Amino acid sequence: TTGTPEPDDPPESPVSDFEYQLNNDGGITITKYIGNDANVVVPAYIEEKPVTEIGTFAFGRYSEGDANRTLISVKLPDTVIHIGNQVFVRCTALETVQLPENLQSIGFSAFSQCCSLSSIELPDTLTSMGNSVFFKCKALKSIRIHKQIKVIENFSFCESGLETVVFEEGLEVIGKRAFFWTNLKEIVLPSSVKEIGEWA
Repeated sequence: TTGTPEPDDPPESPVSDFEYQLNNDGGITITKYIGNDANVVVPAYIEEKPVTEIGTFAFGRYSEGDANRTLISVKLPDTVIHIGNQVFVRCTALETVQLPENLQSIGFSAFSQCCSLSSIELPDTLTSMGNSVFFKCKALKSIRIHKQIKVIENFSFCESGLETVVFEEGLEVIGKRAFFWTNLKEIVLPSSVKEIGEWA
């Protein structure tokens, strides 16, 4: 049931590097990464159950002084459908995250203050992202918002390094300060947009 890894796939990080628990879906939630590796590959299965969720603060830190300055890259398995709140908050060295192909939601401030995150590809399956999701991601230059995402929440890309945004038809709401203090050079809004918040 675990599938066969491709030859070039990096090896999964050891299960002993994670704290985890059974969730309501019958899958596994990663509650904390306790290893010290710079490059992490989250396992797809633990105790023969699929890892379906990355829990709040699993990799992130509570305060500026406690920022995670070690983590550089993370690969999440395609079994994951939910990324919780503040999962990677203040992972200041994080450069790349490979998101799952079946991801449905990303919680608030999930990548907030990941100031080295330079690019990220949102999967077509994603339908919601919480507020401040990419707040102060200074290295992030471009993003594509797929049609399944109807709402850009408040402060989503506030104070990020964004220069270009591509929206697909389907977006309906842009929250307040969503793109406040960014480096946007051009923005083309789809005709589906119904509401734009203040200072957006």
